[in-house]
Formats: sequence, C-alpha cells, structure tokens
Amino acid sequence: MTANVLNDRMTHTKASKIFANALWCVLAIWLVASSLACVIQAWLAPQLTTLMTTVSLGSGMVGVFAMLPGIFLQQPESSIQNLSPGRRVAMTAQFFLIGSVAAMAIRFAGTVALFVACRYQFGLSEKTIAIFVCLWYVLLTSLEIFFLARGAASIDSTPDSRVNFSQSPSTDSTFG
Repeated sequence: MTANVLNDRMTHTKASKIFANALWCVLAIWLVASSLACVIQAWLAPQLTTLMTTVSLGSGMVGVFAMLPGIFLQQPESSIQNLSPGRRVAMTAQFFLIGSVAAMAIRFAGTVALFVACRYQFGLSEKTIAIFVCLWYVLLTSLEIFFLARGAASIDSTPDSRVNFSQSPSTDSTFG
C-alpha cells in the first residue's frame, strides 16, 4: 500500500529529459554569447573575426554532440513501471552518469579536434587559437555542468503536484 502511494506521489524524472533541458539552456546562452562575441570581435580586432566565428560555431557543434548521448539514453517504460521507486532513482542516476561521462569525453575530444583544425586552417599562432578555443570550452562546459547539476537534483525525488502531501507518508532521500 505504501509503495502505491509513493508511486502515485512521485513523477519519474528521466535522464534524457535532464540532458535535453540542459542542451536547450546551453544553446540559448551560446547563441547570445556567440553573437555578442562576434560583434565585439569585429569591432575590436576585425582580422580575428573569421577565427572567432569558426571557433564559436565549432564549439557550439561540439556542445550539441556532447549532449546527444545523454538525450538518447532511453529507459524502457514497461520496465520502469515494474520497479520500486528506489530502484527507479538508481536506474536514472546510472543513466545520468553514463550520459555525463560520454558528454565529457566527446567535449574533450571535440575541443582538441577543433583546436587542431583551426591551427591547420588559420595561419595564426597556437597561443591565439588556444585562447579562443579554451575560452569557449570553459564557458560552454561550465554552462553544461551548471544545468546538468541543476537537473540532477531532481533525480532523487520529484513530487507530483497533483497529490496533497499531507495525505501521503513522508519519504527520506534514497541516496542518504
């Protein structure tokens, strides 16, 4: 009986939804930041506008590709419904961890590839290219971590607003 009340009270958070929400937030901020950066770069140092645009677009593409594994991780609905709430949380956390590790690996490999490609294409110093690539790497990685961490907080227990909490038993954290 208690498990049924708990199942009714909790909305299951999917790891793929956390990654999708984080991607949309990162893309929105990336769009604004890249537009501003390109305009400012064109005003301050027009000779580096092509590099800024290329690195900005490349970093945005790396960011999208880094989040795709997490978005496409799917938990079968039929198996989720048969699991206890604690096991559902553990499964979601495992999927989230797999997606996060994949994102980190893709982001690192993509950023190195972007640096190598820009170094090959542009006749600029390594230091100049490294500054542009690293700035975008730090900005987008920080945003991804922030939005993923914010979403990961909802894995443990997401209350369903349709249920009156005074009528259902309180639950402790499944992680603590």
